[in-house]
Amino acid sequence: MKKKIVVCFTLIFVHLQVFGQSNGVTPLHLFFQKNADSTIIIEYPTASYDPHRYGLLTKTGDTINTFKYDAIQNNLKVLMPKRLGALISLEKYKYFGSAADINPYFTIVNLPVDTLRSFWKRKETMDIWKVVVDNRAPNCEKKYTVSTHPDKLIIYLITKKEIKLLEYESAFLYEKICPGNFSRKTAVGLYYLFETYLK
Repeated sequence: MKKKIVVCFTLIFVHLQVFGQSNGVTPLHLFFQKNADSTIIIEYPTASYDPHRYGLLTKTGDTINTFKYDAIQNNLKVLMPKRLGALISLEKYKYFGSAADINPYFTIVNLPVDTLRSFWKRKETMDIWKVVVDNRAPNCEKKYTVSTHPDKLIIYLITKKEIKLLEYESAFLYEKICPGNFSRKTAVGLYYLFETYLK
């Protein structure tokens, strides 16, 4: 019985480790590095085999834009011939297993100009470019220094010169119980800023 329990917890741990990882730099990231001046991308990991989602904020010259990438489609229950439904599904999921790119899962989020400016201005006050990967929890008691919480925060800061990846383990849990880490606090704040404007 103990052996089964150990195996079960091992599988759960491996599951959380595998599905919490970033997908790394994809053609989507490279596209915006080439074609935009400044881009921030938040990657939303899933706890399943579903593709990760992405939220994007870009600026090129004086123009600010927002985008989403979401390959998870909600299927409506509609009465139709099976063959027709199957063919539509094949077309819809043609790029399902592909790396994030400019394809049918990529959409423009059409926000008013004033809203876009507000989004960018609020982002600018956060000094996001000063943020580094820092998973320390300086204000935590020793018993909190290791966490099995699966949440991971993944952010990409993109310019013409570089793509900077920021990954924070259990960011939301640690920010709640162990505040005080500037980089993690700023990254979590940026996440909620994206949630506000890219619902």
